[in-house]
Amino acid sequence: MAVFTPLQELCVKAVAARFESNPSVIASLPTTCTPQVLRLLGTDVPLELAVPLLSCESYWRRRARVKWSLAAVETGGSWKQLYLERNLAEALEAFDGESAGEERLLALLRCTGGHVRALALHQLPLHLDLAALFQHLPGLTSLALVYGRRAVGVDYERALFGMRLAACRALAQALPSAPGLARLDLSGNLLEDDKARLLADGLARSRVTHLSLAHNRIGDRGAKALAQLLEEPNTLEELVLDNNQILAPGGRALARALRGNPVLASLQLQLNRVGDEGACALAEALLGNSRLQRLGLGANRLGFQAAAAFSWMLRSNSSLLALDVSCNPLTAAGGEELRSALQHNMGLLGLEMRHSQVSEEAEQAILMELRRRQR
Repeated sequence: MAVFTPLQELCVKAVAARFESNPSVIASLPTTCTPQVLRLLGTDVPLELAVPLLSCESYWRRRARVKWSLAAVETGGSWKQLYLERNLAEALEAFDGESAGEERLLALLRCTGGHVRALALHQLPLHLDLAALFQHLPGLTSLALVYGRRAVGVDYERALFGMRLAACRALAQALPSAPGLARLDLSGNLLEDDKARLLADGLARSRVTHLSLAHNRIGDRGAKALAQLLEEPNTLEELVLDNNQILAPGGRALARALRGNPVLASLQLQLNRVGDEGACALAEALLGNSRLQRLGLGANRLGFQAAAAFSWMLRSNSSLLALDVSCNPLTAAGGEELRSALQHNMGLLGLEMRHSQVSEEAEQAILMELRRRQR
């Protein structure tokens, strides 16, 4: 007895096979047929067709898993957005500055730029025009840039790494043209004081709320420029300056900025060298600051004076939620000061003191009290 293929199945196969020549037909299909067509579509459908016509998450999930290994593909939201963001990032990282490559890149930006919200570039070429990039990414909210090359092996050249002054100036000038950009991460770009000052000028005209300049070479002059930014009306809620070269003068400048800043909620200064002098200035500033909630000063050469200053501050400050003074020689007496302060401050939920030469008894007492508060 002959077995006949149902007409609907034949139609589904025909639509999938001829999708590129007649893509609009998918919009007129019965809703029961659309998933069947999408399952048959190849993962190489040109993006200029796929982006406007295909919104089914299962298709974009399949396409992402074919292009990248399963272990490397993670998403907390839209598979389509993940695919388009990651695909664009790879194209930007591979851009060589040639005119043919520029035309392909512009075509890709026109096609997918409206869907991109977050962009992380781990080996950015120096010749990329960031102002032009921002124009094609109207919905961009998060940007992470690393200037350099990965896996160079024996072809390593120092000039390939780090953000140059011209690139820094270009980014600073382009920031006002990205009004939706809220998160900017420039960690690990060999940024020095002059570049930090340029960035501060651009940030003053932006709406960035979360800024990371960690793992750079920013010293006191750069810290003072950023402090001046904090003293003016701005939108920064988080500033990360971990692993830089900030000493006491930079710490004092940031402390002065905190006194009148009503916006900044988190300041991270781990792995700098502000010392007791800088830390005491920060503690004093927090006596009159009711906005800052998190302060990180791990590995900053803080001693008993800093511990005593923070102890005094904690007795009157009710807004700070987390304080990190780990990996500092606070001494046993400093630990007792902080332990005593915790009894007068019911709002603090985190106090990191590991490897700070405090007594085990004080450290355990503080840990138990904080755990009780977090229940």
